[in-house]
Amino acid sequence: MSLSPAPSFSSSEDEYLGDSWPRISDGTRWARRNLLELLEKDESPFSPIWDVKVLLQEVKDKLGAEVADIPCVYTGSNNYICIIVGFRLNMADQRNVLALLGNADVNMPLYAGFTLSWLHKHIDFEAATYEILQEDSDVPTDRLLYCRHPVQHELRKELIPDDMTGRRLMIFEMAKGQGRLWTKFDQQQRVGKSIVKKCVSTTMEGSKC
Repeated sequence: MSLSPAPSFSSSEDEYLGDSWPRISDGTRWARRNLLELLEKDESPFSPIWDVKVLLQEVKDKLGAEVADIPCVYTGSNNYICIIVGFRLNMADQRNVLALLGNADVNMPLYAGFTLSWLHKHIDFEAATYEILQEDSDVPTDRLLYCRHPVQHELRKELIPDDMTGRRLMIFEMAKGQGRLWTKFDQQQRVGKSIVKKCVSTTMEGSKC
């Protein structure tokens, strides 16, 4: 059985930076699989910090299909900056999607992470980058289906939030092919600086979320 995760605090002060990864009863890290089975048993590894069923409902509402399976869950970072939790989802309509959820909730008590404006700009930049990469058929890229900014409530709560609006969310349709090939590309195969410049320009024109 999985144990509940705990908020992660900085070592110097009691400041919330993000959630720690769930651990099972013997103290080892949760193995990232069998999430649907755990949900059916009401043993979500992410409870009570946040409700996975709320995430699955949002995915269903935005994509118009039920989640049929969750093969794997992982934690990582976008550009080694924003920690995210990634959910590989098999949809009932045969689509394979990836939902990237922010590991930190801006509405948690003692939140001391990135500012809301910085988070919004970071998401806009990512969304614009994926939009541009979709125009290049030589670069198989996951298609961005939906994204939203985290929303910080005016009245900061002293308790754990009962919703997920304080976490960023991006949902992608996964591209077919092999991942993690960037280091194997030669210089001519990599996207040039002009793409980044165009992306920055596009981002500054307005939000893509």
